[in-house]
Amino acid sequence: MALFATSFDSDNISLGPCFVYFKGATDSIFRHVGHTYGGVSVSVTQKSYDLKSDQYGDTPVRAVDGGVTLEATVNLTEMTFDNLKMMFTTATDVGGAGATLTFGSPVGSSLVFGQLILEPTDGSEVWHIYKAAANFNSAIEVSYTVDKQRVFACKFIGMIDDSRASGDQLFRIGTTYDITGTSASVSASASRSPSRSASVSVSSSPSS
Repeated sequence: MALFATSFDSDNISLGPCFVYFKGATDSIFRHVGHTYGGVSVSVTQKSYDLKSDQYGDTPVRAVDGGVTLEATVNLTEMTFDNLKMMFTTATDVGGAGATLTFGSPVGSSLVFGQLILEPTDGSEVWHIYKAAANFNSAIEVSYTVDKQRVFACKFIGMIDDSRASGDQLFRIGTTYDITGTSASVSASASRSPSRSASVSVSSSPSS
């Protein structure tokens, strides 16, 4: 016999891919990144600091917020010029008639950020990362083979957008996203091509 009131609703059980949208610093609108293959994953780590006293030894008496880190990995399988620019944030778009990125600039240059939206196709909660940095301190591997589909793992790191109100500077999860400073309702777009799967890993990591 249950100790407390129970409530089960199978409609809350989710499965399925998601649409991925990106808006770079110089873009005027969000862009759909196209097909993905291998899934989309989000990892959120909530850090805390334990406060202790001599009287209780190693037993924490209180804990304070130590910050939140967020990573989102999108396995891209459409090799477009816009996706390349999104992945290689230190590259320079030379413009002109062709589509070319060049690399090699002095250290200390400002890096480019963008907004990332992950919209599950089943209508569940949307993830909106306000300041997503692509592939910082991580390798991008490109394979050219005859027996495997080409996939590019693009890892985004969430950073603080201090132009926003306190408490809403990293990301949000819910049925609305905020693209102009005011909330806008999310509507599914059935014409988009979804990713294969989406998963979320949320962990809590205390620090002594």
